[in-house]
Amino acid sequence: FAKRNGFSHPVVYGALTVTRLSQLVGMHIPGDLGLATSWKIDFNNPLYVGERAVMHAVLTHKSEATHTIKIKFDVTVGEKIIATGTAGSKLLNE
Repeated sequence: FAKRNGFSHPVVYGALTVTRLSQLVGMHIPGDLGLATSWKIDFNNPLYVGERAVMHAVLTHKSEATHTIKIKFDVTVGEKIIATGTAGSKLLNE
């Protein structure tokens, strides 16, 4: 299917490339019980099966008053940018 549609190899499903994002905004930032409140993801290049992707994330906003954060992230393979975007999270009361 991938080759028939212009890709050189089998492609990893896009949502799998950002699975760490869910873990990051749901369990680590802003705390143990975070709720993802927003996601914006741009898929810039395909991730091929067997490639090792790395996610880089930067905290861009934190509000103590509303218990929310925003991050900016990218997913890369070497110098190739696979995906970029932003995500928001809110700390839930325990």
